[in-house]
Amino acid sequence: MSSLLHISLGDVVFENFKKNKIAFVDKTDYIQVLESLNTKYPIFLRPRRFGKTTFIEMLKCFYDLSYAHRYQDIFEGTKIYKQNLLSHNSYYVLDFDFSGIMGTTEEELKSNFYLSVRGSIVNFKKRYPNFVFDLDHSFNNSPTSLLESFLQKFTEFDINDHKLYILIDEYDQFANEVLNMNRELFKTITGANGFVKSFYSIIKKYTKTIVDRTFITGVSSVSLDSLTSGFNIAQNVSFDSKLNAMVGFTHEELKDLISKLIDLNKFSIDLDSLVYKMHLIYNGYAFSSHATEKIFNSSLCMNYLYLCLSNNLIYNPERVSDEGFDLDRSKIFDLIKYSSSHEIENITLRIMQDQSLTVNKIVKNININKIISYDHDTILSLMLYLGYLTIVPNENIELIELACPNKYVKNIFTQCFFKDLYVEDHALISFKLNVNELQNSSDNLCDFFSSCENYLSQRFTNQHFLNANEKYLVGILKTKLEDNPSTIVVYDEYAVQVPKFGEKRIDLYLRNEKGKIYIFEFKYLSKSTVEVNSNLIEQKYQEAIEQIKVYKTAYEFANQDINAYAIVFVGAKCERWAKV
Repeated sequence: MSSLLHISLGDVVFENFKKNKIAFVDKTDYIQVLESLNTKYPIFLRPRRFGKTTFIEMLKCFYDLSYAHRYQDIFEGTKIYKQNLLSHNSYYVLDFDFSGIMGTTEEELKSNFYLSVRGSIVNFKKRYPNFVFDLDHSFNNSPTSLLESFLQKFTEFDINDHKLYILIDEYDQFANEVLNMNRELFKTITGANGFVKSFYSIIKKYTKTIVDRTFITGVSSVSLDSLTSGFNIAQNVSFDSKLNAMVGFTHEELKDLISKLIDLNKFSIDLDSLVYKMHLIYNGYAFSSHATEKIFNSSLCMNYLYLCLSNNLIYNPERVSDEGFDLDRSKIFDLIKYSSSHEIENITLRIMQDQSLTVNKIVKNININKIISYDHDTILSLMLYLGYLTIVPNENIELIELACPNKYVKNIFTQCFFKDLYVEDHALISFKLNVNELQNSSDNLCDFFSSCENYLSQRFTNQHFLNANEKYLVGILKTKLEDNPSTIVVYDEYAVQVPKFGEKRIDLYLRNEKGKIYIFEFKYLSKSTVEVNSNLIEQKYQEAIEQIKVYKTAYEFANQDINAYAIVFVGAKCERWAKV
């Protein structure tokens, strides 16, 4: 095997990758795809931590004149290098990064936005020392005045037919943070007279002369109105099928990356098996109904591989968490606050039951300044932008289907929505499931099941259970168990390999601090269903028993004493249970 490359978390400086022998996925062929679009001013939106910043850095290295002398060193061996595009290193690049801007007042936000713009111009001057621009001049803390003065000065610069390419990363991050804290302040800064709109108006003004191209990234379209109203020639290309895999990893890209990083001969797993394990947890994203393949979240994959390499151990990715990957609960709270509770409950129920949802259209421009509450399409579109949902590829062009992309996101979704949608009163917050029997490695779980029944009956009305199923029930109980101040490890849909059956998923898996394992197979029936046919209780009970018997034979449980249980709930009542 040839020498393995290094892995680096958080290093997005594209020019360092080859120099420092850092493994990366080659996305350079998308440079040509971007140039072929019918717009020179694309806006590209993706969920957080999907590789957008790395892509922006790659564009900067490719297009910026100041990198011309290093073009071969940086790009030789990449897909785009063979194309020998005349556009490489043919622009002056002005790049902005609007992440990290903070403030609680309009003036504070405007001042910090100004400082960010100023920092980008300072960086530009370092790359082009011949460009003279007086940054000490008073611009009254106005980012618009600063940018216009810069662009006006650039028109006087001897550019030899080389125009500007403006790159903007995370255009919406600071505005979205403001939206979570202060909706009225958000409307002020993004409204008709806000500094955000006027900033983009200046960019549009200079596209007639010196600004030839722009590329703008972000997460959602809730701030897009202030951008596009000032810069209305920009186009949201986020759901163009040609750009589906522009960031994130395809199946083959991930395989190639792992081969460069890990010598799997040292571990008892082959490449295809490892990628399959990662597929279940980190794959599942598509950003077009016409997408030909689904995409892995690059940040989650890199974090997992880094952990494996750091500890010289191949972990089960289902048991690995990434603290940096946080689908923001405050944004979920905003969704809940400005949406119909009935609508949110229906969406939550369908996602918990692994069902897809449909939208008439994906809302590409969500104007917070003009809407009082979110309708069905806007709710689902926001969840798509934030990464809670993804597009289900579908040949039916009249139908747009959305679904939860993978188990990792579903776990985060469960935590966020159950805690923020079904807000508990003080009594229920302090209510804890009785896990004494579990902690003491007891076989008899009467008190545990009784406490589950008690909790469910207090928290939910019969209406909540009309369309529920066991996945919904398990999600509720898992969330509550994770709130318990105990040392019990909790997993739902726990994957195991069963002889002759292959992979199976156990509804609920618990392990106490002594290493004792409990597994549960839940069955659920509504009261109305049982009223029509009471024999279903026994039927479901026997099904649960047979399934849990199979799960007990999993390879993972060989030579272990497993406590296995079959349970049937009717509404909130634990109707039947037994140790199998």
